Amino acid sequence: MTDQKRTLYIHIGVRKTGTSAIQDFLDLNKARLYKDGYIFRLPKLYDYDRSTRIQNSKGEYVVVENYRTYPKLRNGIFLHGNSGDPHEENVRRLNKGLRIIKKWLDEKPNVILTDEHISRDWSRWDFLKRVKEFSEKNDFNVKVIIFLRKQDVFLDSFYRQDVKDHFPTESWDSFLADNKHSDIIPTNYEKMLTAFSRIFGKDNIEVIPYEPGIWAKNGGSIFSVFMNAIGITDIRHYELPGGLSNESTTYNQTEIMRILNRLTEAHEPLKVSTKKFFEKASIDCSGLSKEERKLSYFSDEERRKLMEEYKDENRRIAGEYLNREELFLSGDSSGEKWEYDLLAMQEEMILYFGYVTKQLHEEIQSLKENSLSFHSIKLKLYRIKKKILNRLYR
Repeated sequence: MTDQKRTLYIHIGVRKTGTSAIQDFLDLNKARLYKDGYIFRLPKLYDYDRSTRIQNSKGEYVVVENYRTYPKLRNGIFLHGNSGDPHEENVRRLNKGLRIIKKWLDEKPNVILTDEHISRDWSRWDFLKRVKEFSEKNDFNVKVIIFLRKQDVFLDSFYRQDVKDHFPTESWDSFLADNKHSDIIPTNYEKMLTAFSRIFGKDNIEVIPYEPGIWAKNGGSIFSVFMNAIGITDIRHYELPGGLSNESTTYNQTEIMRILNRLTEAHEPLKVSTKKFFEKASIDCSGLSKEERKLSYFSDEERRKLMEEYKDENRRIAGEYLNREELFLSGDSSGEKWEYDLLAMQEEMILYFGYVTKQLHEEIQSLKENSLSFHSIKLKLYRIKKKILNRLYR
């Protein structure tokens, strides 16, 4: 059952916990959600094809023209804003967005916002406090939904996603040493949850361990789990999205892409386009060469040491938010440690080279056919013109 009081649900990720799939599901079912008393929309606060400032690999802010800055399904992005924009612009956009939310809550009793980077940017400025103050002033409740993934699996998956989506060239070992406890890559879940609880109250924080295996055994899915968190227990009348929302690359293809990132480090339009081409090639090649055995960047000993660091913290979270002893119940997440294997990489590189060559060949053929088609149209128009002129001068 949903609360009688109007409620703003804010889904904050974290990354690599099925956020894209949830966003696709909400967008696919927004009409059904509306009928059931929930609004999931995009507040029109951004020009999604505008010039923007983003940080390059040197930490410098550079202007990128016509760069698609935000996926449209992340309708809660205005809450924390854009780190490349002036603070006053982020505040202005937040205030405008909250006024829109108030209108929506006058229309329906529940509103859903989602953006995984809220779990990354929560400490950057006081937007959470501003949301809370606005909710109290306008008499609606705020509930925060957060999925947490076991830290070793999260870091492993985050690194592969980062190499795929962005421009890093650093190795796994460097990444782990530099980022394991950073606020940008939130693995200190307790610190983040404490900050949200202080503002919105612990009873308004819904912590969900990301454990698809357990959900499946109980006949559920990430969609049923999320919907239950917002008060809808029966999703039989809701449509499920088809396919993967955010496809992963294999470990070998991740390594190929990491090296190729040296060619595309600068955030320039052409290099962004090139990066997307490389990314698609690696995703498609991953589908052609799925690794047969379960792999991980961690060895068993490395994984044990890492999880030992979070052991007490995870148990405190489990006790405070889930009323149980262990935060993650899905057990061992072990896999054979991935190592650079020259023979295996050779096969992957041949596949990658062949795929890219095939794509370029098909593109060239398409351009030739379009060119011939255009030439044919010109020739036909010329002949029609000649016929008309001949009839005029007969």
